[in-house]
Amino acid sequence: EDITVTGYVSKPALTRGTKDHQSIFVNGRYIKNKIITDSVYNAYKTLLPKHRHPFFVLFIKLDPKTIDVNIHPSKKEIKVRNDIEENLSNAVYSAVDNALKENTLIPEATISNTDMQYNNTSQIIPKAKNSYNIPQGTQSTLRPSHAIISETITKTNNNNSYIIKEQTESYNEIQKPIEAIIKEKETTNRLPEMRIIGQINKTYIIAETQHSMLIIDQHAAHERIFYEKFMNLYDTANIKTQNLINTQILEFPAKESLILSSKIEQFKKYGFDIETFGNNTFIIRTVPVILGKIKSKDMIKEIIDDFITQSKSEKITNINGIKIISMACRAAIKGGDELTTHTIKTLIDDLTKTKNPFTCPHGRPTIINMNISEFEKKFKRVV
Repeated sequence: EDITVTGYVSKPALTRGTKDHQSIFVNGRYIKNKIITDSVYNAYKTLLPKHRHPFFVLFIKLDPKTIDVNIHPSKKEIKVRNDIEENLSNAVYSAVDNALKENTLIPEATISNTDMQYNNTSQIIPKAKNSYNIPQGTQSTLRPSHAIISETITKTNNNNSYIIKEQTESYNEIQKPIEAIIKEKETTNRLPEMRIIGQINKTYIIAETQHSMLIIDQHAAHERIFYEKFMNLYDTANIKTQNLINTQILEFPAKESLILSSKIEQFKKYGFDIETFGNNTFIIRTVPVILGKIKSKDMIKEIIDDFITQSKSEKITNINGIKIISMACRAAIKGGDELTTHTIKTLIDDLTKTKNPFTCPHGRPTIINMNISEFEKKFKRVV
C-alpha cells in the first residue's frame, strides 16, 4: 500500500513535559493512534531525556479502505487494518528517523545580556541559567531508508523544526538499494571537524571549529560510545567474556537473591557467568570484555543491582536496551576523571563513529556549541 507522511518534528533539544503539542492527521482528519505515536517515539529512541516529549505535526495519506474511523463517537481514533499496521509503522518511523539522522542536532548555548549581573565592584557575575537554541540549518536531501518512503527535510526560517516532505514509493520498489545506502550512512561523520584544545574541570572537553567552540561532556560521550558498541554485540550475539583473575563473591538481600537466582541464564547473554554460592551469596566468574579492566568490586555489584531492579518491573518493554544503558553508565568515563590527550582524541574519534553522537543513551546532550559571535558580543567587539 502507498503511504505518504509529511509534517514537522522537533529536534531533541526542543521538548516538552507533556504530550500536548503532538498532532496527527490521517487523510485530513485529526486523529489519535497508538501505532503512529509509538513509531515516532521509537525513532527518537535514546535521544530524549526521561519524562520529556517531542512535539510534532504529521500528515499521513493512505488508502481510506485500510482504516476504520467509526470506533469512537468523536471519530478521533482510528483502527488500522491489520495487514498494513507494520507498513504504516515503518513509514512513520523511517520519516522521523531519517530526519533526525541526516541533520546536525548539536544545541547552541547562548548567554543573553539579561543573564549577566554586576556587583558593587563592577565585576560581571554570570547567572547559572543559560538559554539553549538550535542553530539555523540548511536544506538536506535524504535517501530512502528501511521501508516505504524517501524524504526531503527542509529547515524553516522562522522556527526550530523540520518540514518532512516525502515522495510516495511502494514498499517493494525501494528494497533493492537499501543495504548499500545504509552502509554509506553508517560511515558518515555527523560531527563537524574540530581541533581539540583540552579538558576543564576534569569533566568537559573543549574543542574549536572554524566559527565556534564545542563543549563535550566526557561521561555522556563515552556512555553513548559504550552503549552503541555493546548493543551491537548483543544484537549479533557476539559478546566476548573475560575471566576474572580474582573471582568476585557478592552477597545480596534475600528478595534480590531470589530474582538473581532466577535470572542467571539471562545474565549469561550479557557476558556474566554467575553461580550460587550458599545463602544469598554468588560467585562472579566472567564479565564482558567490553567492560575493560574492572576497577572495583563495586562496579560489578552496581551493574547487577541495576539489572535486578529493572527485572522487577513488568512494565518495561525495552528491558534489554535499558540494561545495556545502565551498564554503559556504570562503565563509562566519569566526570572528575583526568584524561590524557591520547584518550581525549580516541574518545572524540569513537564518538564521531556512533549513529547518534549528539546525546547519551539517557537523552542528555553530549556536545554543546557556542558560536564565536557570542564571545565577540560579550567582549564588546561587535554591537
